[in-house]
Amino acid sequence: MSKTLNKKPKNKALIFVTILGLILLITITLYLDSSDSFGFSESLFSGLAFIGLIFTLFMQKEELEMQRNEISENRSVLEKQEEQLRKQRIQMEEANYFS
Repeated sequence: MSKTLNKKPKNKALIFVTILGLILLITITLYLDSSDSFGFSESLFSGLAFIGLIFTLFMQKEELEMQRNEISENRSVLEKQEEQLRKQRIQMEEANYFS
């Protein structure tokens, strides 16, 4: 089975993660201005966890697309095999009929 790598979704994911990183940076700077001492670490780790979640969703989407393509290829191969088996059965029936 051929594995094709599509670079467009990776570029979109990279852009999306970059935008989320900028949002995270803005959030961190806003929390640094407050007097909460754990605000920075909380916002940092929650932002990183959210970015990780989004990234895994993009990766899962790409894997599902590749799996769908592979299943489609398998289906077409099975259809061709079914046709060949049908032709062989007909040939065997004809050979048995005339012998």
